[in-house]
Amino acid sequence: YYHSGKMQIMNMNRGAFATSRGVTSHCSRRPMALKGPLGLMHRKIGSSKVALRNQVRVAASGRPDANLDESLQLVKNMLEEASNQHMGDSMHAIYGAAAALESDRLQELADRTSDEQLYSMGVEPSSLDVELAAAKLSMAAGHLASVERELSALRISSGATGDASAISAMEGARREAQSALEYRWGKMAHALWTRVSQPSRPPPKAPRDSQSTAPAAATVDAPTEQAPAPTAAPTPAVDKKAEQLRREGQKKEGKEPRVPPASKQDPEDEVQCTACGTGRELLLQGFNWESSKHSWWRTLAGQVEAIKKDGFTGVWLPPCSQSLSEQGYMPTDLWNLNSRYGSESELRDLISAFHQQGIKVFADIVINHRCANLQGPDGKWNTWSGGKMAWDATAICSNNPDYGGRGNPKQGDEFGAAPNIDHTQDFVRRDIIEWMQYLQSYGFDGWRFDFVRGWPGGYAKEYIEHTNPYMAFGEYWDSCNYTDSVLDYDQDSHRLQTLDWCEATGGRASAFDFTTKGILQDALRKNERWRLADPEGRPPGTMGLWPSRAVTILDNHDTGSTQNHWPFPSKNIQEGYAYILTHPGTPCVFYDHLYSAYPSGERSLDSLRKERSSRKLRKPIHDLIELRSKHGIHARSSVKILEATGDLYAAVVDDKLVVKLGPAEWDPQAKGIQLGGGKQPKLAVTGFQFSVWEAADA
Repeated sequence: YYHSGKMQIMNMNRGAFATSRGVTSHCSRRPMALKGPLGLMHRKIGSSKVALRNQVRVAASGRPDANLDESLQLVKNMLEEASNQHMGDSMHAIYGAAAALESDRLQELADRTSDEQLYSMGVEPSSLDVELAAAKLSMAAGHLASVERELSALRISSGATGDASAISAMEGARREAQSALEYRWGKMAHALWTRVSQPSRPPPKAPRDSQSTAPAAATVDAPTEQAPAPTAAPTPAVDKKAEQLRREGQKKEGKEPRVPPASKQDPEDEVQCTACGTGRELLLQGFNWESSKHSWWRTLAGQVEAIKKDGFTGVWLPPCSQSLSEQGYMPTDLWNLNSRYGSESELRDLISAFHQQGIKVFADIVINHRCANLQGPDGKWNTWSGGKMAWDATAICSNNPDYGGRGNPKQGDEFGAAPNIDHTQDFVRRDIIEWMQYLQSYGFDGWRFDFVRGWPGGYAKEYIEHTNPYMAFGEYWDSCNYTDSVLDYDQDSHRLQTLDWCEATGGRASAFDFTTKGILQDALRKNERWRLADPEGRPPGTMGLWPSRAVTILDNHDTGSTQNHWPFPSKNIQEGYAYILTHPGTPCVFYDHLYSAYPSGERSLDSLRKERSSRKLRKPIHDLIELRSKHGIHARSSVKILEATGDLYAAVVDDKLVVKLGPAEWDPQAKGIQLGGGKQPKLAVTGFQFSVWEAADA
């Protein structure tokens, strides 16, 4: 049941118990440590605690021989005793622990049982998916309640002279817990939709691959400035066309990855690393598709001070290893850092120059595939000679016969242009980790993982754990959902598959928000800004469900530049940046939109056009970046959407900014809108079809 801010899930038949009041939030398993009343319960039963756990498992199994009533009474007695002695201080932890047991049981069942076997047991696969989603939602609710309790206790114990930084950090954890519960609620809604929309008895499928485990606690550094907790946005004004699409639009079923992580540890033993920065990062993609032609390491070295002045805190560099393709995305010898972009020494000098300006540097990690330099005994290109990664065909997935791979079958999408690396092999993962640590010796602070649709997020989790980067983010680029070539209003399955990958990394990595890009560019180009609010009144991309894991972009070297596979409409670029630079998530600005695309003097008609475009964009982008920094807008900032119609989008962000997109006439003062502390909004930045207001005395 979900009603008036109170959610209660009680699945007594399956042994899952959860409750949460007052706030919506997000999940983690680590905080459910056996302490407080749960620890008391375990201490009182002493050596019988394993027996209790087994009793719950037996009760939840539904087997005819399970003494359900006896087991439930045992659990009830333990809970009541703990509650009486501690006045319910940590009941949420107990509920969360019970939900974790249920989640493990259901996950194990899903991992080892094919759809046909489930049908033979009288269980529909979609029903199992709903139960599993409910158990994980319960865990998320329990975690939020636990964080809320800790925050409350901290405020009371601190008093008026309390530690503001500790409270701010705990409020950051609460925002993270809230966004995670919202993500879990989205997963639950998607599972329910799939359940009610599919035939009652579909044809049996192939055995179900295992699903990634729930993320361990991914502790994200809280913003130094206290930000208000997000509040539920009111339902925005939407036009009739949007309502019609909501009613009639068909939602495509999202992919549900069931790939196990590469290494599974007990949650209490997992390594903690943020890999998502502080939430205040502003990234620059420091290259385009043609950069390898322009002595790029030296070119960028001459722009370091300008990049710092423009307010960027991090720069994503192109692949720096030797490659068959000049852009670096067909790597051969990963350890050879002499590339078309420049020499090893030039790369080291560039990274040092960025660090002197306090800018983090992120490497582009291409490890889905690798081009061989020798033919194997079978005459196929599947062997590497010399160096630290002298692999043979056992390092290659066996799916594509063109490469004669003798490894395990591919666990993700196939990249047909090169041998796909088999990450299940211990020696492969060991070599990749050693190479990434070598990159860190050059000064790289974090990772951008290429083509993560091709290999399970559990392996990214392992690589992150062994390198402990400042930040990591992945490229999960898949087509949005369309019906008859028209973008569907509902893109839940698209954004959820991206966030599933983030979850598979243990919450330790972010991902590019391609859902937001796809929706935003259609909304602005076609005057359909009603698309910018989902049915719950939230931003419709991944930023609306798990904002701290959303890296927002308008274009990159693939979608724009000279490739133009999926370009953002040029006339709406200012408006697009007005959106991502004022909203939650971590914005990543494309090099071509701010700097000369061809700095070495190329003067083709196309290059001149792009250079003129970047000059026009420079001031509005710079002003928006400055405004974001001035008001401390961050990855978990709250958004209250006020209007979402064809020619108008309006929202309040963190009670500090009012954002308006579209050609419609609209003024926040005329609408009686006030910012924090009852302050009147004052126009701060304006450009083509956008305006942003700040508090009058800011």
